[in-house]
Amino acid sequence: MRKALFTALGFNLFVEGLTSLRLITLPRRLDDFDPTTHGGLVLYGFAALAAALSIFWFRKYGDNESSLAMGLGLLSTFHVCMVIACLMISMPPGVVGHGLLAVAFVYLFIKRRACLPVAAQ
Repeated sequence: MRKALFTALGFNLFVEGLTSLRLITLPRRLDDFDPTTHGGLVLYGFAALAAALSIFWFRKYGDNESSLAMGLGLLSTFHVCMVIACLMISMPPGVVGHGLLAVAFVYLFIKRRACLPVAAQ
């Protein structure tokens, strides 16, 4: 199950990392960038970066159940909320991507004891 955890975190790193890169650089890429209308996208870019880099926190601190529960609970909440937001603005790719990650992290949260290193179980 530990491999499933890091597979989901790797997918999260890839998807959220690319998204964050695209959105954080938006002011440089968009000639008509307006902070009042596009600023929220840049803010989400930094939130996506934080979610993407969570894999490094799990690698260092994911060896006990309370840390694992906190991290998986946070990622589950983030992706469930993003599914709702994507549904509200009719963004099917976001619904699919965040939906897959939400299901994965909710499942891993429920099975978190099995995600611990063998020595910690």
